Amino acid sequence: MKFNFRKTIIFGIIILGILVLFLGAFTLFSNRKPNDSNKNTIAPPVISSQATTTQSEDSNLANSIEENIQKIQKGTRIKQLSDRSVMGISLNKESDRVVYYDKETGQVFRISFDGKIWERISDAEINGLSGVTWALSRNRTIIEQKSGEKINKYVYDHEKGRKYDLSDSIQDIVFSPDGNRILYHYWDLQKESNIAVANYDGSNWTSLIPSEMKGLRIAWPKQDTISFITPEGAFYGATIYFTKLEPPYDLEKIMDEKFGFEVNWSPSGNKLLYSYSREKDSKDKKLYLRDLKEEAEINLNFEALPANCVWTNNEKSIYCAEATKNFLNIIPEDYQKKLSLEGDSFWKIDLVTREFKEIYIPELGEQIYDAKELIVSDREDFLFFVNNFDGKLYSLSL
Repeated sequence: MKFNFRKTIIFGIIILGILVLFLGAFTLFSNRKPNDSNKNTIAPPVISSQATTTQSEDSNLANSIEENIQKIQKGTRIKQLSDRSVMGISLNKESDRVVYYDKETGQVFRISFDGKIWERISDAEINGLSGVTWALSRNRTIIEQKSGEKINKYVYDHEKGRKYDLSDSIQDIVFSPDGNRILYHYWDLQKESNIAVANYDGSNWTSLIPSEMKGLRIAWPKQDTISFITPEGAFYGATIYFTKLEPPYDLEKIMDEKFGFEVNWSPSGNKLLYSYSREKDSKDKKLYLRDLKEEAEINLNFEALPANCVWTNNEKSIYCAEATKNFLNIIPEDYQKKLSLEGDSFWKIDLVTREFKEIYIPELGEQIYDAKELIVSDREDFLFFVNNFDGKLYSLSL
């Protein structure tokens, strides 16, 4: 039989190709990963000292997560409510909006606590606006308007949309607790100077107490009681008096010889928040509380000015904003490293237990604040203030 070399070669190539395909298929299926159905199978437990977490580690992980959440939430607690400088902030009569004056134009606006509802309530412009005092009734304001070297004062009734000009000789001036009358110091070298009372529009005025002393600070803490502070001199401190609004207007001294004396009356007029130093030009000023019914001075052991604090409606607490540097003695050193020591921090003081706690301290890299004109919502869920650094209105969620 004749040997066919060509057919043998072809046959060999075919056999070799089959072997290559077989080996490739075997290799593919032997190294294949489990399919998706195998993912749901239960594997035998593997005990590893590295993979096993203890209860303490779980707790640390939970704390770490909570800290991260708090860090994220903290940035949203303070919210800018205005894009321009403001002054004269107050709550509206319904206590659900913040009302304020635009510092540049003098126009009046109100905004919801969350900043979503904003509206202009007065188009009238006030050039040179320099001061705004709201009545507790929240419907009238005392406006101070600068014109050159002169300060003009008038009362504006927001319900009637009408203003009532006041005499140029009127110095300090405040509303009565119900907002229907005004108490003021009338000072004129050519005429008799006195502490007087009148209707809010300036009509039906009555002289109460003659006073030639300039620089009196007036207050009307209760409907039947008025108060004033005499200025301090080079060798003597300030004195605070009060009297009932009935003849003969006998003056009663509350405190005297107080240097750097500042006060903040409670809403009821029964309590007084104040600070002073025992020596002239001393910066060592403490915050004190006095209940006029008990006539006892209570040192709150807290460094803050009364003007930087606001009373709650029930008068059991106050909220204060003061320079964070003043509290380094009570803030742990490790915590201080995370904080921005410039600007103010926010605190709450319980006047019953005398305890105080941190509300908000800006951390490094966060915006800082120099808070003034503090007001607190009736439900104590928001604190509002003007930031002296940029003049804008802010809210702090409590």
